Formats: sequence, structure tokens, C-alpha cells
Amino acid sequence: MRDLIHEQLGIPRKSRKSAIIDLLELMEVRRDTLWIRDALNDMPAYLERVIQHVAANVQPIAVGQNQPRASPQVVVQDDPALTDAESQRRTRRMRNATW
Repeated sequence: MRDLIHEQLGIPRKSRKSAIIDLLELMEVRRDTLWIRDALNDMPAYLERVIQHVAANVQPIAVGQNQPRASPQVVVQDDPALTDAESQRRTRRMRNATW
């Protein structure tokens, strides 16, 4: 736009040091940015589902049997890590976040 205005006013164009970004490249950056934002917004719920899945599929260990050294000790919780209200509040905050 600036170049068109200068051209109409008869002002010579200045050489630009930076390259002009192509519209297709800009659209690709926008698409990638939106994908990253959506992925970050979905991450807390995804991690909560993974943790619940792992906790639900823990193999019981007989009394007196030693646990393998490589396996971490799992604490099973009856209630979810986040209540529904906390989960919804977090979702709203992530949607309103500006990057």
C-alpha cells in the first residue's frame, strides 16, 4: 500500500532491506499458529485423560511381591485431578489467552 501511495504522489520508492513476505507463506504461518494454539488449549484435558487411563490400567501386585525397580509407584485417586468447574475455567482461560 505504501508503495502505491508513493507512486501516486510521485515519490521515488526506497529500496527495502527486508524481503516481502508472500501471502501463501503468511497463510501457512497463520495456519500453523492456529494449530499450535489449539494443541496447547487441548493439552490439559489430553494429559488428564492419559493419566486416568494409566491409573485405570495398573496391574495389581500381590502382597509380599517386590515391585520391579524400573516401574514407578502409582497413586490411584478416586476423584479426577480437576473438577468439572476447574476444567471449564481452565478451558475458558486458555481460549481467552493472547499469545
